[in-house]
Amino acid sequence: MPELTLTVNSRNYDVACGEGEEPHLRELAEFIDGKITAIVGEGGRRGDTRLLLMATLLIADELFEAKKSAPASAAASEQDEEAEIAFLSEATKKLEAIAAGIAGA
Repeated sequence: MPELTLTVNSRNYDVACGEGEEPHLRELAEFIDGKITAIVGEGGRRGDTRLLLMATLLIADELFEAKKSAPASAAASEQDEEAEIAFLSEATKKLEAIAAGIAGA
C-alpha cells in the first residue's frame, strides 16, 4: 500500500492509500489547503484543529448546496431523456412506414 506525505497548512501528514490514488489525494489536500489559506486570509488563524474544522464545514456546505441542485439537474435530464425517447419512437414509426412501403412495392 503506497504511503505519501500531504501538506496542509504548512504541516505534513503521512497517509496510506490505494495503488494509483496518490494524485487524487494530493489534489484533495491542495483543495483543503486552499480553503484553510482563505480562512487564514480572512483573519481566522486560531489553531490547526479549528482551521481544519472550518475548512471541513465550508466543504460540507458546498457539498450540500451541490446536492440540493442535483435533483433539478436530474429532472432536466429526465425531461431530456423523455424527449429523446419520443424522437426515437417517431423515427422508428417513420422507418417502419418506409420499410412497409418497400416491402409492398
